[in-house]
Amino acid sequence: HVAIFDKKNWPKGIAVNGHVLLNGQKMSKSKGNFITVEEAVNMWGAEISRFLVASAGDSTLDDGNLNTTIVEKLKEELIKLIEEFVNYYFEEPKNKNAVIEKAFISYFIDKLEFVEEELEELNFRNAINLIYYNLWKELKNYKGYISKEKKKLIMEEWLKFLSIFLPHISEEIWHKIGKNNFISNETFKYKEIELNREYSKAIEYIDSLIEKIREFKNLLEKKGKEVSKVEIYLPTKENYDLARYILNKNKKHFKDLIEEIKKEKPELMKEINKIKSLFGNKYLSLLEKEEEIIKGFKEIIEKNTGLIVEIKEERRDDSLPGRVKLNLI
Repeated sequence: HVAIFDKKNWPKGIAVNGHVLLNGQKMSKSKGNFITVEEAVNMWGAEISRFLVASAGDSTLDDGNLNTTIVEKLKEELIKLIEEFVNYYFEEPKNKNAVIEKAFISYFIDKLEFVEEELEELNFRNAINLIYYNLWKELKNYKGYISKEKKKLIMEEWLKFLSIFLPHISEEIWHKIGKNNFISNETFKYKEIELNREYSKAIEYIDSLIEKIREFKNLLEKKGKEVSKVEIYLPTKENYDLARYILNKNKKHFKDLIEEIKKEKPELMKEINKIKSLFGNKYLSLLEKEEEIIKGFKEIIEKNTGLIVEIKEERRDDSLPGRVKLNLI
């Protein structure tokens, strides 16, 4: 490369490959368990072979593992994917929700940006897991709450990423939704989609809240208690003010934050336990939108916990931004 190409075209990195595994076992001629590319294409077709190879590993020290046990399931999933995508693309929203739409689009764009970074680092397995498994699942969960126009935009961008790994199926879907050009000639436009960064962590926050409610519910049911409702108590104005103060200080180390509090507002030291709980809370950035997000996702929380959700008017001092007080009854 150095002898032939200009510096701008030199390799950005060098990947060293270890053993190639087949279903967790070292692939070798002596064992007779090796598969050539030609054999893979003859057995499963180019599309599935491409997917298996790309999902075999990342640019790490781990050996690549060609997992052929998923082939039959993958075939069924891809047939289903074509039909589902087209149906979802033209489907009208059933429960359009402005809060969920803003939160989901922001979350989705963040994930697509991360996928692009993973592709740049040759972490193909991570990229496939995010695109094909995680984001498709999330898209199915939230599609009914997003306007048809916005839903089409993000589905098209998702399909462009999928086409990296499943080009032929993606082309078929692209034409089924009425496109006359080739998806392989398309450029990514997801960064042009309007979004509100204030909601970027809302989906993860709600997922963590749902998980916490489920844990409490399971604990109570193991003790023989019946649970039908969860009461959510929002923080007091004073707790939001404290969280806002901590957030604005933007300190990386707890010690530095405490030193500044001692100098500026020593009276806050009586709230040291709250400060400890709030510091480093990754959902603190949502504090201005927390109430709106919880109320907007009320139906989602009920659907995923099987409980009636009551958001109480009463504010509680033991409820903190990012860690609201829950009461299961």
